[in-house]
Amino acid sequence: MVHAAPQLPTITLEPIEELLVPSALPKPLPAMSPFRGEIDPSRIGAAGLSLGGFTTTVVTFHPTLRDPRISAAVSIAGPSAMFASSLFANAHVPFLMIAGDADALVDYAANAATMPTRLAYGGALLTLHDGSHAGFAPQTAGVMRIFGNPDRIACCVIERRLRELPKENPFADLGGEEQGMLSPPVRLPCANGVAPEALAADRQQMIATLALRAFFDSVWASDERERAAAARFLAETLPRDFPEVSYRAIAPQPPREAEPAKPPDSAP
Repeated sequence: MVHAAPQLPTITLEPIEELLVPSALPKPLPAMSPFRGEIDPSRIGAAGLSLGGFTTTVVTFHPTLRDPRISAAVSIAGPSAMFASSLFANAHVPFLMIAGDADALVDYAANAATMPTRLAYGGALLTLHDGSHAGFAPQTAGVMRIFGNPDRIACCVIERRLRELPKENPFADLGGEEQGMLSPPVRLPCANGVAPEALAADRQQMIATLALRAFFDSVWASDERERAAAARFLAETLPRDFPEVSYRAIAPQPPREAEPAKPPDSAP
């Protein structure tokens, strides 16, 4: 699982073997490795939180940086406003976006909420009502609840960090529109303020864990009935058991019609 702290560093992509563990460890494995003989190359996935979710999307769909071994991916509160529909057309990989609609760091309306219009091959959006950004991080559960909305602390950290960083686009090295990368208006983290209350972090993490397990089982379970049961749990049972959860299946985008050929210029 790819995880990034609530910061905004310049993005650099390490080899996928360093990002996906243990399922994508390089081969051949050391003779004493506990994973030798245990890796199923048909069940390699990526999941990440925050900038880890951004990185997950890049290594799954980017035309030159993606890893073709990935067969399922989950972005949790990952920035996505800079991804064009064309980026998601590079790989037919099941994709789930999990996000909180009270996220103060990665604006929900500009990022997760727009995914249904951009996923070329479809996917799903799982929204947690009153879910925060930092609430997905394990460090914010338990006693940290006394501080209220965990995004309040995260915004204090990231706003100080932003003052120390250069102002150039941290995603510039990933390419432009030809690579499926857009340049949307800059929305600084925490610019819209922090909600006074948020979903309890431990509950938010429990929901995310259940969703992750169900999603990957819906793709990789060996039995078709198990895959169907996992898909129903994700789409129906989870929202029924947790009123703060909404699930939206995203249909594949219709193929774009080719532009009609221009008639040849007539001779003078």
